[in-house]
Amino acid sequence: MSPPLPPDSDVWAAFRLGDERAYAALYEQHAAALYEYGVRLVQDEFLVRDALHDLFVKLWTKRARLGPLDNVRYYLLTGLRNALLDAKRRDQRYQHVSLDDEAAPFTLSFSPEAEAWQQQDQREQSARLLAAVEQLSPRQKQVIYLRYYEELEYAQIAELLAINVKGVYKLTARALDALKEIMDVPRPLLLLLLLGWRLRG
Repeated sequence: MSPPLPPDSDVWAAFRLGDERAYAALYEQHAAALYEYGVRLVQDEFLVRDALHDLFVKLWTKRARLGPLDNVRYYLLTGLRNALLDAKRRDQRYQHVSLDDEAAPFTLSFSPEAEAWQQQDQREQSARLLAAVEQLSPRQKQVIYLRYYEELEYAQIAELLAINVKGVYKLTARALDALKEIMDVPRPLLLLLLLGWRLRG
């Protein structure tokens, strides 16, 4: 039986002290829920990914000034909501839209040029990510695929690969470190690319 995960408050405390593994753990534990919340809020995957990226970059840069927390998820949801509000204020498409509106959900429309640019950007990012994943060991490829494309839990991956959960965590961490080095991107951006992998797949 694998040891229980440390509570969020402990992970948060380690993150505030500059522990990169705790930072990655915060992202791993909360990013999917934050992304889903953001998309439900604004129904714009691109805006949510940008806001999520900005949120985690700001968290890292301001970590030393952050206080202890009992409810990390609530804090992150609030942070994402504020990041989306800031993004909307900067974006002319949202000038007359408030996140507090009780109107029915809306769908954004993009110009053909903007849509073409976004599709090209997605294709390039996907190609870079796939090329980087191909440079991993077979075992690392498998764990990255199962975790980020099939969205399996660590316990499920452990059962599939016939290793313990701790081994899956270590294998995933090494694979992420390798991808970060290959792609030469910050860890938050790498995790966002992996988060969007299934959406683009």
